[in-house]
Amino acid sequence: MLDIIWHQAYYISAACHIHYLFTIYFVITAVPVLAMILLLKSRRHSFINVYTDVVQEVSSMLLEKLVGVGIGNRPVVFVTHSMGGLVVKQMLYQAKAENKNNLVNNTLGVVFYSCPHFGSKLADMPWRMGLVFRPAPTIGELRSGSPRLVELNDFLRQLHKKGKLDVLSFCETKVTPIVEGYGGWAFRMEIVPIESAYPGFGELVVLESTDHINSCKPLSRADPSYKETLDFLYKLKAHFR
Repeated sequence: MLDIIWHQAYYISAACHIHYLFTIYFVITAVPVLAMILLLKSRRHSFINVYTDVVQEVSSMLLEKLVGVGIGNRPVVFVTHSMGGLVVKQMLYQAKAENKNNLVNNTLGVVFYSCPHFGSKLADMPWRMGLVFRPAPTIGELRSGSPRLVELNDFLRQLHKKGKLDVLSFCETKVTPIVEGYGGWAFRMEIVPIESAYPGFGELVVLESTDHINSCKPLSRADPSYKETLDFLYKLKAHFR
C-alpha cells in the first residue's frame, strides 16, 4: 500500500478546495487500490502571510500527526502546491533531525506544484506597498536566495542524489491576479518563476497558460498537471513492487 499525502498550504476559496478534491478523485479512480489519501489543509493564511514561523509551526504539527497515525511506516508520496512544498521539505528536514527516519526513508517521492523553492517574486516586491499587502515581518525568508530555502533544498537534493527520493515539479507560465479592483482592473504578476519552481533536480513540467492558483487544478484527465502526476505515481508504484 502506498500512502499519498496532498498538502494545501493556504486556503483560497471553497470552490478551489473542492477542485483539489476532484484532483485527488481523479488519481484514486485511475489507480485502483493504490493508496490511502489524506487531505491536509493548514490554517487560513494568504501566500504572503505564510512565512517561515508558520511553515515551521505547520510542519511540526503535521509531522506529529502523520507519524502518530502511522504515516512513514510504509511508502509515502507527498503532493503539494505552493507553500505546501516548503512545509513538506521542512517537515522531512525536521524528521531527520529528530531521528524519525521511517518517514524520511519511506518517502518515495514529492510532487511540487508551483513551489517557491528559491523564493517568490511576491516577496521581492518593494514593501512600500505594505498597506495593501500587509507583509509579515519575516517575509525576507521568502525572498530570492534566502539561506533557509537554499538549506532545505540542499537537504532534498541529497536525498534525490542518493536515489532515496524522486521529484516531479510543475511550473506556472501565466501571471496571477494579486489585487482586483473595479471595472476589471487587477494587479497581476508571476508569483513563482521557473527558476524558483525547479529545484534543480528531478523532472520539470512547464504548464502552458496556467497561473499560480490554477497550476494544481487540472481541467481534465488529459491535462498535463494531472497526467504527469498520475504517470509519476504509477512509476513509484512499480518501483515499490
